[in-house]
Amino acid sequence: MFLKRALATLLLLNLLFSNVLSQQNFDSILDWPVTIFSDIYTTAGTNQLNFMTDFQINHEHNIFYSTLKYNDIYREKRNNGIKRNVGYLQQQTVLQFPVRIKNYTFELGAYFNYHNKFIDYDVIENQTYKIKNQSTDYAFSIQAPILYSFYLFGRLGTKNINSENYYSWQAGIKYVFWNMFMISYLHSDDYFQVDYSIQFDDSDLYFVYPQHYRIDQINFEYRILKNLNIGASMYFSTLEKNSDPKNEKTTFLPVGNEYNNKFYSNFIYKSFSFGFSYFNRELNFQGHFYEQKQTFGKITVLKEYSEIYKPQIKYEWYSNIFTVFVSWGNGLFNLRGHVESWPFTPTWIDLLGLRYNFKSDLDYDFKRFGFEYLFDKSAWYFKSVLCFERFYPAGETRTWEPAFLVFGVKNLKIYDLPLIRQDGLYVSFTISKQIYGDLNVSYNFSQYVPLKVKKVSSAETETAVKQSASVYGGGKHVINLSVNF
Repeated sequence: MFLKRALATLLLLNLLFSNVLSQQNFDSILDWPVTIFSDIYTTAGTNQLNFMTDFQINHEHNIFYSTLKYNDIYREKRNNGIKRNVGYLQQQTVLQFPVRIKNYTFELGAYFNYHNKFIDYDVIENQTYKIKNQSTDYAFSIQAPILYSFYLFGRLGTKNINSENYYSWQAGIKYVFWNMFMISYLHSDDYFQVDYSIQFDDSDLYFVYPQHYRIDQINFEYRILKNLNIGASMYFSTLEKNSDPKNEKTTFLPVGNEYNNKFYSNFIYKSFSFGFSYFNRELNFQGHFYEQKQTFGKITVLKEYSEIYKPQIKYEWYSNIFTVFVSWGNGLFNLRGHVESWPFTPTWIDLLGLRYNFKSDLDYDFKRFGFEYLFDKSAWYFKSVLCFERFYPAGETRTWEPAFLVFGVKNLKIYDLPLIRQDGLYVSFTISKQIYGDLNVSYNFSQYVPLKVKKVSSAETETAVKQSASVYGGGKHVINLSVNF
C-alpha cells in the first residue's frame, strides 16, 4: 500500500515530464501558457458567468447564445495497446432579457454550463492514471441600475458534482461613466471537485475531493484621450481549508490561492492602432492526503508563476484589419511533498525511514511572432491567425527515502525533463454568418502543429522514439449560436 500511495501521489509529475508536455496545446495560446496540471486544477472563473463581460447592458432586446467547445489537447495510441487522451468539453447557454418597471430596466438571465476536463493516461499496460474535473451548473441572475451609471449584479445557482448539489452565488457592482470610464468589482462563492484515480494490476486507488473556493475580481478601464485608453484587471482566488474529509475514500485536500494581474493600453492614430498588454499569474498551494480520514502524506509546496508581454500593431483598411504581434514570457513550477506509511506517527516514520519524498522543479520561456487578419462587413465575419512559437523548458524530478534513523538518503532517483526545445505553429480561423435577422452562427477552429522537437539524446529516449505510435490532438473547436429578439 505504501508503494501504491507513492505512485498515486507522483501522478502529476509523470504527466508533467511526459510527452503530454511536449505536445501540449494551450487553452488560450495567444494569451499566456499554462501546464496541463494548472489547467485541470485552476478554479478561476473558467466556468463562471461573469457580468463584466458576459452580460450586456442593452435595455432593448432579448439575448440568447449557446457555445459548444471541444479542446482535443492530446491523443496517442501505441501498437502495444497503450492509449493516452487529454481533452476538455464545455457547453454553455445563456438567456438574457430586459424587464421594465416604471423608469428602471432590469436585466434578468438564466444560465446553464457543463464542463468536463479529463486525462486518461496509460503509463504501461497495467498502469493507468485518470483525472476528471466535471460539473453541471444552473443559475439565475439579475442586473439592476441603482443610481445614475451604477449597476448591481447578482447570481444564485446550483452545481451538480457526482450527483451531489452545491450552492453557488455571485455579487458585484459596476460603474460606467459615458464611454470614458468603467470600474467593476465581482465576488464569487463556488465549489469544484477533481476525481483522480490510479489503476494498476488488479487494484485501484481513488482520490476525490469537493472544494470550496472564493473569487474577488476588479476591472478598470479609462479613456484618457479620444484615441488613447488604458485598462487593468486584478483577480484573486482562494481555496478554503476543509475541516476534515467528508468520505472514507482516499482524499487530497488542498488549500491556497491564485493571483492574476493584467494591464493593457491602446493608442489609435488614423488607420493605425498600437497596443501593449502584460499579464502575470501566481499560484500557491499546499495540501494533505487522507485515507480513512487519516493523514498519510502532504504536498508542502506547490507554486507556479508565469508572465507574458505582448505588443502589437493594427492597420484598418475599409472592412479589413491587419495585425502584427510579438510576445515573450517565462514561467516556473515547483512541487515538494512526501508520502508516509500510515498509521505510524510522524516521529516513528522519520526514524524508521518510512517516508517517500519527492521534489520537482520546472522553468520555461517562450517567444512568439504572429499575424492576424480580420474581415468584418455586413453579415459576414472572418478572422485568421498564424503564430510561430519557440518554447524552451528545463526541469527535473527527484524522489528519495530517508535512511534508517534518518542518517543519509536511499533510493535517490533523478528524472530529467527530456525536452530541450520545441518549435510549433499555431493556426486559427473563425467564420461567422448572420443567417436571418439577428440570428448569428460562428465556428472557430484552432490547431497547434509541432514543427521541431529537440530532446536530450539517451539510449532510453531513442528506444522510446522507435516505438510505433499514432499521435493526434492539438485542435480546438468552438461553435456558437446567438440571437437578439
